[in-house]
Amino acid sequence: MVQVFNALGAPLLSFFQYLGELVLLTTDTFRSIFTHKLRWKLFLNQIVEVGLLSQLVVVITGGFTGAVFSAQTFFQFNKLGMGSAVGAVVSVALCRELAPVLTALMVAGRVGAAMSAEIGTMKVTEQIDALRALAVYPVDYLVVPRALAMMVSMPLLVAECIAVGIAAGYFVAIFMLDINGTYYMANMVRWTRSRDIIMGLSKAFCFGILIVFISCHKGLTTREGAVGVGRATTEAVVNSKSSPMIAVRALAKRIGQQEILRGVDLEVITGETLAIIGRSGGGKSVLLKHIVGLMQPDAGEIWIQGQNIIGMSERQLGEIRKKVGILFQGGALFDSMTVEENIAFPLREAGERDPEVLRSKVAEILEVMEMEGQEDKMPESLSGGMKKRVGLARSIIRRPSCVLYDEPTSGLDPVVADSINRLIRRLQQRFGMTSVVVTHDMKNAFDVADRIAYLHEGRIYFNGTANQLQQSTDPLIQDFLLGRSEQGAAIS
Repeated sequence: MVQVFNALGAPLLSFFQYLGELVLLTTDTFRSIFTHKLRWKLFLNQIVEVGLLSQLVVVITGGFTGAVFSAQTFFQFNKLGMGSAVGAVVSVALCRELAPVLTALMVAGRVGAAMSAEIGTMKVTEQIDALRALAVYPVDYLVVPRALAMMVSMPLLVAECIAVGIAAGYFVAIFMLDINGTYYMANMVRWTRSRDIIMGLSKAFCFGILIVFISCHKGLTTREGAVGVGRATTEAVVNSKSSPMIAVRALAKRIGQQEILRGVDLEVITGETLAIIGRSGGGKSVLLKHIVGLMQPDAGEIWIQGQNIIGMSERQLGEIRKKVGILFQGGALFDSMTVEENIAFPLREAGERDPEVLRSKVAEILEVMEMEGQEDKMPESLSGGMKKRVGLARSIIRRPSCVLYDEPTSGLDPVVADSINRLIRRLQQRFGMTSVVVTHDMKNAFDVADRIAYLHEGRIYFNGTANQLQQSTDPLIQDFLLGRSEQGAAIS
């Protein structure tokens, strides 16, 4: 019996959870529309995508629907001696039902799927996390322009579908069915009322809202899969008289059935570089995302410059994230922007509009990154190391107090990895930023860190200097440093 109730209850619970998330997204979007500044460029781009580029499919749909419906209606009504009523039937049916429904289906297939895929790709490639880390609320940036564009475009597209459908039906009736054109039009005008048109356009508006919110929700809730879940966190404990930039207290996190963090305590002192090491999938990246508020813990506290970020809203976290830059493992560059646009993005979002100021600041940071002359390149044309440099440039363009590095040398050859290490040290010396480096590359940790914390099975197992780590006789630490598995150590 319990299994029966579980089988019935789980889908219902999932449905109501989905419905609740959809309502919350809709509410949040409408609140943002009325309380925050509209990004006009993004809005106009979406008008083009949703409205202008949907013209052909809407015209074809309306034309064929009107023509076929006119012919089929005539063949049936003519048997009853009511062939002259074709105009009224076609017009009313298109206005009230056919045009809104068919246009919505076409737009959902062409635009809705594209929205979901685009936002879903941004979620999986950490571009949405990058937006949040740059203190840009994803709903404001991604959903609001699309929602407004859909609200404006859908009624216009439906009106176009109605007009084309009526015109196609008229031509079929006149030239193929030998119906009197004047009587056809008079009959259509007589029986088509303004409320029919208003009802059709209202349905278009509602369908547009459904399409955009369902599509955006699907994209925003895309799962990262096993690789994403396997990314792990880090923790560390420090005894120092200096004031901590970051303090993590008893942090716990479970993902599915796996307990990732088990009461992590960590302090990062202002101005230092802390490296967090540990095995792949051990929780290092998960901890990093908690520190910047991209994930919420099951228990514990996270303090950044004296403020506990647990329980903060996304907009409150935006103010905290202005103080913290993050370099994601893959760079998380925005695919549709050039190198210059990617780096300048945080400045533009902060209100800087002067092109000369933006170019000057981007050029300055590119010089620091040793990437002069790369401003106009697109992300797909960059190597892995260059993507990381651009991602790092974007994260520090506003001079944050702290920078978080998620596997900065992962996937790079030794020469490029060494250049990234030198860059991290140079930034530390030049700007005095507090740094947290998550890595399983011991050379990376030894090269850049003042302190090293070893995360093992969700807890900090070791915390100390590089020399203390190397001199440790602990078998677990020695196995990690020498790259030996536990089974291999036991055999030897």
